Amino acid sequence: MKKYIFNFIFISVLISFCSSCSDDDKYNPIMISYLDKSIVFDNNTTKLSLSPFSDILTLEINGGDGSYSINNTNKEAINATLNGNSFTLEPVTLGDAEITISDNSGNSCKFSVRVAYQSTIYEVFVTEAIVEGDNLTIVDKKKFEEEILKNISVQAKGKYELIHCNCNNNIGCIKIYPAQTGESIEGEFQYETKENAGLYTIKTKDKTYSYHFTTFGKLDAKSTPAPLFQFTEDVTDKYKQAYPALEKAYAIQGLRTLNNHW
Repeated sequence: MKKYIFNFIFISVLISFCSSCSDDDKYNPIMISYLDKSIVFDNNTTKLSLSPFSDILTLEINGGDGSYSINNTNKEAINATLNGNSFTLEPVTLGDAEITISDNSGNSCKFSVRVAYQSTIYEVFVTEAIVEGDNLTIVDKKKFEEEILKNISVQAKGKYELIHCNCNNNIGCIKIYPAQTGESIEGEFQYETKENAGLYTIKTKDKTYSYHFTTFGKLDAKSTPAPLFQFTEDVTDKYKQAYPALEKAYAIQGLRTLNNHW
């Protein structure tokens, strides 16, 4: 009888020990990471944006049981190819897809991929006018500056929304918001570098604008962490006839970058 009791206790302990070992051997969740470990893949947000012109992206798979499979909901927008413990994403055309990495033990990791053109939004945070002319009186200069500011193409709190449509990000579509509220004006833009400065040529249905694009002349690093730039428009020819004593006139829009993403 004692022998049976001992055997029962031994078997019970053995079963308990095996269950304990199984609990300790549970697989870690499947996680995604970049090859460059200095860049962190946000597995919590699970959103990834790519340009149609992006290079093929390789990502690593960690966790799970090591036997992985991949599912892609939109093969027209992106190619997703599994290579052992890694996979590649190759943008094909504009669109959205969901990528799911699974293993044979029921673990999975899902994230979304958007293939879209890169966009940039500049908000005008200040407008300025510069008037030059040795024969202009102080009163004339002040009046002239007020007129330039009144007629500036985009007032403070207005915006420019650029959608870059090529791999160099120098041509694309644009939406102009002349004021904080109201409808936008649509057009096209082209960017080039001339005389150590950028030059934006913006064409709408009714007008063409030429802006020199530089860092903001009165940059104060303590004022805001956002990058500051400026559009400078030479408006001398617009007002030369009305103000013969005018030599040079510029309309300046200080720009704050609100975003730069896909």
